[in-house]
Amino acid sequence: MRTIDRYILQELGVPFAQSLGALTFILMTREILRLIELLINKGVGLLPLLKTFLLLLPSFFVLTLPMGCLIASISAFSRLSSDRELTAMHATGVSAWRLLPSVFLFSFAVFLMTLTLAQFAQPWTGQSLKKMALGMLRDQVSLALDEGVFNTPTDKVVMYVGERSVPDGPSGIFISDTRTSGEPRIIVARNWK
Repeated sequence: MRTIDRYILQELGVPFAQSLGALTFILMTREILRLIELLINKGVGLLPLLKTFLLLLPSFFVLTLPMGCLIASISAFSRLSSDRELTAMHATGVSAWRLLPSVFLFSFAVFLMTLTLAQFAQPWTGQSLKKMALGMLRDQVSLALDEGVFNTPTDKVVMYVGERSVPDGPSGIFISDTRTSGEPRIIVARNWK
């Protein structure tokens, strides 16, 4: 690899990392706020929330990696142009076409990372996230539900717990699930077990 190719790759690296971090943070803001709410209001532990955050990352990287690559390419060549480095390279006989192979190599590497995340990591993390969410729900739902109040843990699901301080777990349970249109479900139970 020539020096000029390494130089172009270095110029792409910094704006790529910055834009990837910024875009991922912007897209994950809503999820971060939900996780903070679970931590503060619902008493969910820090370790499960950290695992949830890490399991959410591949889904967002599938979107932000290509965007970061585009932003990095534009900003790197804008900087080279504003510093007159492109003019200096052209004056020494380096054509603009000579600079493109390193950009194509960088873009192809980002494409392979995105493809790997979309085909393998994203489905696996999706399943792991569902399992972990069900485990958290099963283990900590009684802590998250307020006693004697109709709680809405998710959209179109209403839960009511009469008493939480019973030895067999919460008692007087009512669950209304209207997520499936046309087929609402109502569950009534004496206790959690």
